[in-house]
Amino acid sequence: MAKRHHEYRLTLEHLADSNGEQTPHEPFTYTFTNHDNLFDILEKVQQNSGLDAQNAASLALGVKLLSNAQLAYRDNPLFADFHGPFRDLIMKLKALNKE
Repeated sequence: MAKRHHEYRLTLEHLADSNGEQTPHEPFTYTFTNHDNLFDILEKVQQNSGLDAQNAASLALGVKLLSNAQLAYRDNPLFADFHGPFRDLIMKLKALNKE
């Protein structure tokens, strides 16, 4: 039986530049899959990390997106020195969410 994944769409919009001006950038939309329900993870990290809601969401989404790339390219030398520390971070987040 095939493994099921959750499907997501993330849209990044540049609302204004550093001078408060509108930008010519079109929104960037990224679709991806993940084995986890990211909304459950967002909620847990927001509740248990000690970070404000925005930064907790940035952390949770950033970690999940980076882990997707790292798993897809696990033999890429770009990630060679990163595997251990990144795994440690993920384990700390998981431990927080079990409390």
